[in-house]
Amino acid sequence: MRRCSGMPGYRGTLLVRNISVLTARRVAISRFRTPGMTPQSARPLAEPGWHDCYIFLQQQQRQYQQQQQRAHLRVFRPATYIPRPCAYDFPLNATPPNSIMASDDSKKLRAELFEAGLQNRREVVGEAYVETALRNGSSEFAYAQQELITEWAWGNIWSRPGLERKQRSLLNIGMLIALKSWAEFGVHIRGAIRNGLTELEIREAILQATVYCGAPAGVQAMKVADEVIKDMIDKGEHQRQLAEVSPSYKRPE
Repeated sequence: MRRCSGMPGYRGTLLVRNISVLTARRVAISRFRTPGMTPQSARPLAEPGWHDCYIFLQQQQRQYQQQQQRAHLRVFRPATYIPRPCAYDFPLNATPPNSIMASDDSKKLRAELFEAGLQNRREVVGEAYVETALRNGSSEFAYAQQELITEWAWGNIWSRPGLERKQRSLLNIGMLIALKSWAEFGVHIRGAIRNGLTELEIREAILQATVYCGAPAGVQAMKVADEVIKDMIDKGEHQRQLAEVSPSYKRPE
């Protein structure tokens, strides 16, 4: 860009090589318009030597953006603002609650969560299953996982208000079918019956999931659920609610 000659009528024009001739005011208004510009700040564009207007406009734009940022901080971040730490944000010299050197209060809280989770877990899926799971995962390598699940899932989520246990079991049935996690699905079918879901409700939940999760997953889920129900009946843990043979089934002659 360069300034044109001082001929009358050409004051304040801009020559763009090989493109066109535009006035400085049009440039200021259209392509390089700055929201914070005032008539006073734009006055240099009409004076001789205005060919540095692009740099001038950039400076104006940066100043305006900085003013807006400072205004935003004044409105939304007052001088007394203190960021609220996340539940897992710790100072550099602090010890996370799962550390071997955790504080006594943290250890006490974890112990309370573990006991509450152990009780919920036994009431939902049965004491025999819980004892087997703890025994199989009792190695130093695997026991940390048992602690995590018992504290976090059973001690925290399963202790929250807002949903009944049978409603949580119904949710788990659908999610585990979607995940195709058949071992856990069988465990939670047992838990669903212990939490008060009927065979009819479990069957309808599986049929619903079949539509949305796919026929292969639904077929496998029905097989697993049927085997768990039969096993509970054989062990005297459950009484059959639906007929062993469907009235719609026609025996081959």
